[in-house]
Amino acid sequence: MSAPAGIPDPGRGEDRMFLDLAAGDLTLLARLHEREMTVDLLTELKKRPFAAHMALAPDDDEGRAAFAVLDAALASDECDGSPAAMDRLAADFAAIYLNHTWSVSPCESVWVDPEGLVLQEAMFEIRRWYNHYGLAAANWRIMSDDHLVQQLRFIAHLLAHEVDHAPKDAAAFADHHVLRWIEPFAARLAQRCQTQFYAGLALVTAVTLKRLRRLLVAVAGMPLIELEPIEEEKQRRREDAARRASEAYYPGAAPSW
Repeated sequence: MSAPAGIPDPGRGEDRMFLDLAAGDLTLLARLHEREMTVDLLTELKKRPFAAHMALAPDDDEGRAAFAVLDAALASDECDGSPAAMDRLAADFAAIYLNHTWSVSPCESVWVDPEGLVLQEAMFEIRRWYNHYGLAAANWRIMSDDHLVQQLRFIAHLLAHEVDHAPKDAAAFADHHVLRWIEPFAARLAQRCQTQFYAGLALVTAVTLKRLRRLLVAVAGMPLIELEPIEEEKQRRREDAARRASEAYYPGAAPSW
């Protein structure tokens, strides 16, 4: 596998540089999902195609299509930096990440919990990952451990970590967490949000995470795994919960009224 422009070829002993570049990409994406757009940042993004800001540039049709959506948004009146345009971007940001107007949660629990609830087992599983590396969400009541931003920053931390097994942990963490739900999140958000910018950002985030995971096969020696479709997983969890509930009750085995 040869590396595209801007990414060292893992076969040439440049893994450390690649991991640092990839960590920078995830940090940029996390920033765009975390806070409202500013005129200064928007001006910087508009200077060149979005792929030019990224080491993990697209390498397939799906990736190029996602980046094209974001580039089209940046080139449109929607991102011209005018007060009206900034207000529209801010309103859509709030609808996605603050008010949940579009019912597209950026938190994993909602996607994987059988009942679609927040602050469920997925969040506590992720918190244990953070604790293992001496990390913690700054304020989980404001931004829970399983929020997309927290997960992007954690993977970036693992990629930049000097411990040899950290890149393998990054691949394993992505497999068991963000990669399970990022595609349905991006697809639904692209359908419901009001600005092409945030539609493109979600799609670019999904394809970038998938691209990173493919490259970690070579860098970290972690083979790809086949992910269970999220709706099938949720149905399986519902059935498991129902079975456990039925097995827990045996008539006559407990005191009655």
